[in-house]
Amino acid sequence: MSILSKLKPKSKMWEPMEGVSVEIQPITVDNGLEHLFTIESSTDPKEVSRAVAAIIMTTLKNSIPDATEEELSQIGVNHLASLMDVIRDVNNLSEDKSNAALDKIKAMQEAVSNQ
Repeated sequence: MSILSKLKPKSKMWEPMEGVSVEIQPITVDNGLEHLFTIESSTDPKEVSRAVAAIIMTTLKNSIPDATEEELSQIGVNHLASLMDVIRDVNNLSEDKSNAALDKIKAMQEAVSNQ
């Protein structure tokens, strides 16, 4: 192994509910990097929201390789804020740029729970 193996980012556990634990893999050079740049540099809220959604899907696909597209798309909104917190943490995303998307996710969660 070369010295570059020491640069591999560390994963983090996400526990959306009791009995469910997923090891969340960070974004790397070969998967989803362009979405991180969009979140960090864009001032367009829609573009940032699309990038956040792409990062969530990319992260879940990398973290749960045997999950189907249908399973991934059916994750409840009530779990997205905690997932985004872990994704932000594992990828060292700045809170300022991803907070707008996270605020929208939390608002959706509140709307769902108030129904």
